[in-house]
Amino acid sequence: IEPYLSLYYKSVMDLDGSRIGWLSAIFSFMTFLSAPLWGILTDRIPNCEFVVVYCCFFCSLLAQLSVSSSSILQHQNNNWSMPIAVCITAIFRSPMRPLIDSMVLSNLKANTKKTSSYGRLRLFATMGFGFGSYLVG
Repeated sequence: IEPYLSLYYKSVMDLDGSRIGWLSAIFSFMTFLSAPLWGILTDRIPNCEFVVVYCCFFCSLLAQLSVSSSSILQHQNNNWSMPIAVCITAIFRSPMRPLIDSMVLSNLKANTKKTSSYGRLRLFATMGFGFGSYLVG
């Protein structure tokens, strides 16, 4: 969804380029700040699957709330609603990719002695994303 977020901002929300740039920068900056905190938290929690499920749930909830309320808040000239929603979404989205990669590596190590299957897994995941993006548009 991240590669298409700026297109959503432009086509659906009709934001100008500078505002889209600020929202993208806020997302990257909040990810940069929150990733070490999530790393500390997941090092203390032995079951990182719980953290992944928790973060997925809150990202989905926040994305749905921000999309459904963006049209209402946009007409009220509320300039703080989108940056706040982007900040909170970035905080809960930042640990997902590294934690999922860590879980995959630990499962591959537990199930097989070869770590070369991780490259194949990432290749097919990337191909699936590309194919899915092409089909969806």
